Amino acid sequence: SGAVIVPCWISGTPRSKRMWVHWLKPTKSRVRFGPPMSVQRKADPAEVTAELRRRMLALEAEQLREEVETWRRREKAEPVPDKALAS
Repeated sequence: SGAVIVPCWISGTPRSKRMWVHWLKPTKSRVRFGPPMSVQRKADPAEVTAELRRRMLALEAEQLREEVETWRRREKAEPVPDKALAS
């Protein structure tokens, strides 16, 4: 169609067969968008799909790196109390 494709990665979504449960229990879902990509009308669908997949996996890797960095900063900022270590 000539439409621009915007790759995205969604993480943290609930995993349950019962959707009503998720109305009661909030989650921290995240959506990360990548730069838009244009596709030639005559482009090979398999190549376009492979490129889109590569970009989506790159977004996943960015998300994971960000989560690891956030965790490391929290660990440095919040020392574990001695009581917690004794348990």
